[in-house]
This record gives sequence, structure tokens and C-alpha cells, in this order.
Amino acid sequence: MAYSKYFTELTTGRTWHVSVVEKQKGKVIEFVDMKHEQFVSSYYVDTFMEIERGLDLHGGYPEWLLTDETVQEIQEWIGTL
Repeated sequence: MAYSKYFTELTTGRTWHVSVVEKQKGKVIEFVDMKHEQFVSSYYVDTFMEIERGLDLHGGYPEWLLTDETVQEIQEWIGTL
């Protein structure tokens, strides 16, 4: 089963479509940039839940950074699933 939610990065105003999906090797969190409707990155949920600060989803694109607060907000949402 897949779960998804939209999150807006307050520093850039960028909206992310964040999905948690079951893959063959475990649950994965996927990030889609809604401005360009473009897949950007994915992480195993277990790995993402260990992040303690912001996250650079794709080096070289400053607009694809998640702040500490956004990472924490997404982690809290995942915790409710």
C-alpha cells in the first residue's frame, strides 16, 4: 500500500509530493518536485528516519534542499502510518 502527502518547504516555497511505497527490499520514501512534476530522490524509510538535520535531495540544486523542520515534519507523518 502507498501513502502520500504534500509538504511545502517554507524557505523556498517549493511543494513536494512525498510518497511512502512498499518495494521488494522494504519501504521507500519518494520525493517529487511539484513545480516541475519531476521525481528527485528516494530513500529507504529506515534510513530517512535516522536523519537528524536537513537533507540535500540532489546536489547542485539549492532549491532541492529540505530544512531540519521539513525533515522532522515528514518523519512525524511517517510515524503515524
